[in-house]
Amino acid sequence: MSTSVSIEGQDGRVVIRAVAYERPVATDSADANWLTSAIEISTGNFSGVVDGALTTEDVDQFRQDLAKALEAGNGIAEFRTLEQILELKIILNARGHATVFGALHSLDRPATVLSFSFETDQSFLRRTASDLDGIVEAFPIRLA
Repeated sequence: MSTSVSIEGQDGRVVIRAVAYERPVATDSADANWLTSAIEISTGNFSGVVDGALTTEDVDQFRQDLAKALEAGNGIAEFRTLEQILELKIILNARGHATVFGALHSLDRPATVLSFSFETDQSFLRRTASDLDGIVEAFPIRLA
């Protein structure tokens, strides 16, 4: 099973693929909620792909933040991973426009970072919110 979320906009795209629970038979929640993942960024002439691990809590918190910002018609949604692979900040304004700021880090090469930003809007972000709902449904937070 593979589930992905896409954040798209003008000259930029972030795709987060959650592939599977990293430890499907873990006996405590600290180990049970890690997801094997791949993150792909493309913006302008630059792109990068990093394999790594996210937690179900990372994804769910981002889903909640984005839902609140979309419901309010403005606000900020942030995604920060425990292993600091990916940082995202989406700032949505009252006119329905948004700016995505982010950084993709390489764990095996800490000095290698792809920083980016691009413009998007509420219609793209609603699809992103739906994608996040799908990941949370496919990979719910497991309380062991």
